[in-house]
Amino acid sequence: MTLAPGVQEPCTSDTSHQCPTETVPYVAPRHEILCRERRAKAASSVDLSKAKRVVGVGRGLAAQDDLKMVHELAAVLNAEVGCSRPIAEGENWMERERYIGVSGVLLKSDLYLTLGISGQIQHMVGGNGAKVIVAINKDKNAPIFNYADYGLVGDIYKVVPALISQLSR
Repeated sequence: MTLAPGVQEPCTSDTSHQCPTETVPYVAPRHEILCRERRAKAASSVDLSKAKRVVGVGRGLAAQDDLKMVHELAAVLNAEVGCSRPIAEGENWMERERYIGVSGVLLKSDLYLTLGISGQIQHMVGGNGAKVIVAINKDKNAPIFNYADYGLVGDIYKVVPALISQLSR
């Protein structure tokens, strides 16, 4: 069984049970392993798994420049910005470290505000650890609303500026 980091707290050792073990000798691969490239991992200033508040953005965002309003909303909320896989890996608009989902970060935040995220299960495996999920999506049938504690059917291009205006007061 494989678990993603942070999913399960470490268990205490139970020495009352024993199982058979077998030592298997190492066998070198038949083919030489060739390293084609080495790149230093970019230093990320954020660990979304430890953030108290996260604003997540998905394909509902039309252009990379629109991330400015997302970052502005996050600043007002004192939150970090995360994203769905297509934003990080498909569009390359955000760093991979900000990707929330089964192959990305698993949130444990107090608040997860989603903007234009449909709510596919692969994403929600990462987002479901938040205590409160607020979803904003223009598609009233988006799966995200099945996970959200609070949902608003609306265009993020109208809702986000209004939120920024109200929360900045």
